[in-house]
Amino acid sequence: PSLLLLPAFGQVASNDDWVYGSAVKALIETGKLIVPVSTVTSLVTQTLWGSLFAWPLGADFGTLRLSTAVLGFLGILAFHSLLDDEKPSIRLPLSFAFAFNPLVYALTPSFMSEIPALSLSLIALSFSRRSLDEKSVGLRGLWIGSLFSALAYGTRQTTFFVPFAVSVFCYIRRPKDFRAQAAVLLMPFSFAVLHQLWLRLSHGPIPHAYAWLN
Repeated sequence: PSLLLLPAFGQVASNDDWVYGSAVKALIETGKLIVPVSTVTSLVTQTLWGSLFAWPLGADFGTLRLSTAVLGFLGILAFHSLLDDEKPSIRLPLSFAFAFNPLVYALTPSFMSEIPALSLSLIALSFSRRSLDEKSVGLRGLWIGSLFSALAYGTRQTTFFVPFAVSVFCYIRRPKDFRAQAAVLLMPFSFAVLHQLWLRLSHGPIPHAYAWLN
């Protein structure tokens, strides 16, 4: 909704749009995925997602904000699905409250990493939650949730706490179901390892902002 009310398509950088946008521009112009030195986020997923919009529409700030808005909308739907145990009279107001939360509302018309990371994490939680009923643990939903958790990590590293929390819940619900634990953690953990190997062996010098990971 913020795209309809705010001048989101103006060619002016909002906050760190110029940093994250430069990664998309570099990918389109050179075909190489480059993490800007001045960023502290993993940025991989966000760059690839933004490039899907930038290739046909152009790598400008308006297009990149549109890509964020699409993910933001999917995040709202995922949040709404997490409330399916609530009455419809409660679900809709809560979903509107989430959508018009000042932080969500203000960051949606931008190419900042918060909304993509949040939306991907909510989608991961939505799929995982549906698999964690009391009678059985459905591995299919956990694998899909694990995939979106990995994509969320590819946007911001701090989202790794989401699959970790889901794995703890899996352990409490079914302590001997190691397949469920593997389904939750394998993809985000593998992505994190491969991401670090890529930074060290292929990408080139590690940005100084990643020093805390060493």
